[in-house]
Amino acid sequence: MQEIVLINEVLLKKYSPITDNTDVTEFVPYISIAQKLHINKILGIALLNELEDQIINDNLTPTNGDLMIKIAPALSIWTCYQALPFHWMKIVNKGVTSFDSENSNAATLKDVGQLRQYLKDDAQTLTQQLIDFLCECKSNYPLWMPDVDCKCRCNDKDEFGTAKLKYDSGVHFYKTNQRKGIGSL
Repeated sequence: MQEIVLINEVLLKKYSPITDNTDVTEFVPYISIAQKLHINKILGIALLNELEDQIINDNLTPTNGDLMIKIAPALSIWTCYQALPFHWMKIVNKGVTSFDSENSNAATLKDVGQLRQYLKDDAQTLTQQLIDFLCECKSNYPLWMPDVDCKCRCNDKDEFGTAKLKYDSGVHFYKTNQRKGIGSL
């Protein structure tokens, strides 16, 4: 079965820092990876399947079109985040290489790490905005059942509509395997 990605090259370029003169086809394989790692678990299987079916059949509903407008920025930035190390360095037959041209200097590993951190921060913010949108409009998306606790703020409302904060003491107890002494066998 063909893998369906939620954004195309046009949306990737529109919502990411990829410049117009960049060959976007080198980033396209990372859309699928970013979607699997960061977006699918938020959408949940049922809503994801509905979106994929509508994309395949080219009949996206206006409601799901609104959702796609929220998905595209987050997925685009996550795609850049996933692709950046492999765009900076290439795996070739003779090993791993980084490219340098006569008109520019190659970025250092520290530079790439800093850029990835910026991308990650932005992607996390955009992902939270996607979650907030789904919370605010959850009546429009009855199939929305995230596969993870996505920090949905709509579940933590009191009767006055303000968010309740859950108390976390920071102390967690985990079961451990304890050895039994010879006398207790």
